[in-house]
Amino acid sequence: MSTLFSILPRFFEHTDARGSISGLINVGNWREMNLISSDIGAVRGRHYHKSTLECFVILSGRVHVTFRRPVGGDIGDCTWEHASRDFIAGDVFIVKPMVEHTFHIQETAQWINLLSQPVDPQKPDFYRYENHE
Repeated sequence: MSTLFSILPRFFEHTDARGSISGLINVGNWREMNLISSDIGAVRGRHYHKSTLECFVILSGRVHVTFRRPVGGDIGDCTWEHASRDFIAGDVFIVKPMVEHTFHIQETAQWINLLSQPVDPQKPDFYRYENHE
């Protein structure tokens, strides 16, 4: 299990003659929801949040997401914890605070983004680490 993100398993599945239903999210207190669309080859994100928890529900396409967080010491003297994974339609995952997340769009994709607190345009909780590796 990654310390940078967590995958939410489906908590409910039902199929009958009418179709199916899948329970995707039954945790968290989400305050903002956004629909994001991106074309193949695009790169999105490359930021972290100091206090906001973020949940993503992939609706279509395929995205490769990289995650990183500094561990121990100041940014210039620390090591980096890294993880990456491909996500496809139906995948749900949560990114923890202080974890930089970058989306590399492998196939044209759409996803829902849920935030634990709404974005404050005057003081947005969006930050970037220097490009230290």
